[in-house]
Amino acid sequence: MKHFKVLFFSIIFIIVSLSVYAQETKEHPLIRPFPGSKLMPKGDYKAYAEYAFHVTDPQTKKAVKKTVKGKFWKLTYRLYDSQGKWDGS
Repeated sequence: MKHFKVLFFSIIFIIVSLSVYAQETKEHPLIRPFPGSKLMPKGDYKAYAEYAFHVTDPQTKKAVKKTVKGKFWKLTYRLYDSQGKWDGS
């Protein structure tokens, strides 16, 4: 019975792991990959996110905190050469 439990939980773990890995990354609707590149898995898309960063105010020349809100994409593309090998340049 102990071996059955271990086998059962191992199979469940593998199925869950594969389903998470196999999830497709949502591509950006306007920014398209250039020829020869492929979208890598485990990208990120959020329908709503906030990001705060500092920019220089052109009038005061001081750093001010700016927050942007909206959709968020984090996409990684890998470039392949004409022989299908990864171009690491």
